[in-house]
Amino acid sequence: MQAVASSVSYGKRYTAGALLNLTSHGEDDDAFTASTGFDITSWADAIKDALDKDGLDRIAADLRTKTGIPAPAMRQVRALWASRAKEVKA
Repeated sequence: MQAVASSVSYGKRYTAGALLNLTSHGEDDDAFTASTGFDITSWADAIKDALDKDGLDRIAADLRTKTGIPAPAMRQVRALWASRAKEVKA
């Protein structure tokens, strides 16, 4: 019962946001941070704000110098990077 109510609430919230073109700071990460204990928000924001491929390449170079990033977090950052790379190419 709770899962159904949660799903309905989630659907209403995001449908209304999409229809009204609302944006928010700190998008929902589906509890990724809580499950991994690692916050990628700063990299996600930097990737989102990158204006071109050179900016994305600088972020990638910075990531290569970091150690201790859990594999799931790195996979998520790479997916965000790849998605943004497709957008700035277009």
